Amino acid sequence: MQMQKVALVDCNNFYVSCERAFDVSLQNRPVVVLSNNDGCIISRSNEAKSLGIKMATPLFKMQPLCKRYGVRILSSNYALYGDMSARVMSLLREYSPQIEIYSIDEAFLDLTQHISAQSSKAVGEQVVELIDKNIGLPVAVGIGETKTQAKIANHIAKKFKKNRVFDINSPGMLEKALRYIDVDDIWGVGRSWAHRLNSLGVGKGWDLYHCDTSLIRQHLGVVGQRIQQELQGIPAIDFAVLDDSSDPFIQGRHEYERQNITSSRSFGKLVENYDDMQQALATYCMIACEKLRRQNGVTNAVYVYLSTNKHKANEKQYKNGFSAALVEPTSDSSHIIGVAKACLKKIFRKGYRYQKVGVILLDIMPAQIKQYDLFEDNKIKRKDIGMLLDNINGRFGRDSVFMAAQGIERSWSMRQNHKSPAYTTCWDDILRVN
Repeated sequence: MQMQKVALVDCNNFYVSCERAFDVSLQNRPVVVLSNNDGCIISRSNEAKSLGIKMATPLFKMQPLCKRYGVRILSSNYALYGDMSARVMSLLREYSPQIEIYSIDEAFLDLTQHISAQSSKAVGEQVVELIDKNIGLPVAVGIGETKTQAKIANHIAKKFKKNRVFDINSPGMLEKALRYIDVDDIWGVGRSWAHRLNSLGVGKGWDLYHCDTSLIRQHLGVVGQRIQQELQGIPAIDFAVLDDSSDPFIQGRHEYERQNITSSRSFGKLVENYDDMQQALATYCMIACEKLRRQNGVTNAVYVYLSTNKHKANEKQYKNGFSAALVEPTSDSSHIIGVAKACLKKIFRKGYRYQKVGVILLDIMPAQIKQYDLFEDNKIKRKDIGMLLDNINGRFGRDSVFMAAQGIERSWSMRQNHKSPAYTTCWDDILRVN
């Protein structure tokens, strides 16, 4: 039987790399990208890492160092990153239809057929060149007989390989790789499990590979046993390939089916005004409904929540939530906004400065199995209107068309003082070449 070959393709420093693809002034200099409201550092160039800038560090703590070394600071540009991710995944799918999208910047590929005809190194280098040539993003390719092996191989490819390709099953490489990797760096092994394994004398991947299976099962259960099997080259974690009949790339984005969808952001500044809260909530409802329609789902209930800033001990604190069941499952934005506003009215209290409001669409089901109300005939038209809005905003950029309930000025919006242009999703921001 032919041995399975799995590759993990991971974009290097993804957010920073997306920015560099459109701004050459960012090349060969330290760059960081910030989280929502320009709070913490969530992506770093290699130059920034070499300065000692740590992941998830609040920006204010790094400001002196950034100023001293001329670090370029950028706000998150999620429209750009989402579009670039979709382009990467689309190219990978053309190369191998057997793809499992794992996150915004990484995917597993089944390369068994490709590697049967040529070397794993050649296949990996083809993938690296494919993404670099067509999109301009650097990627690393880790290859193994299982997904866990591919994860470890990718870690090594990023750190040690100039061509950014590593096959962990190359002659003599499996033992070297597993002797190098700590158990807490193995996919699926969390901090608490690593501590438990360390107490058993299992500190490296090679120790886990050879550990008594019954001991692993006793302390880590069946999930721990599967991780061990994966290290040994025995596929134990399913390869969740997306079906061609339901192409996940709708207007350049991919979406998995979810049972609940949450949409929320912290405000750019604390909000006291009820109208501002309603506008923010309506905006988050629109985002959630777009995701809902993208997976062809309908929701049975809406939950709205709000909270003040718990870190401001000198201010009055308050948080609350309220849910409402729907008479009929729907993906209609206007109806969901109306229900959400009614929930907000139940929990909003004057005299507080709010940091966040959010909405959760609950108990989601496929739209094709919903039961329609016999006495209403306009629901399908409403769904068509929602999809039309999605198509327009997908083509011309978010909020090209929006509900009046979302407001226009939106003084509550998230802080993005260092945001780059929407190079790929807004006509006005397209690069001009003289």
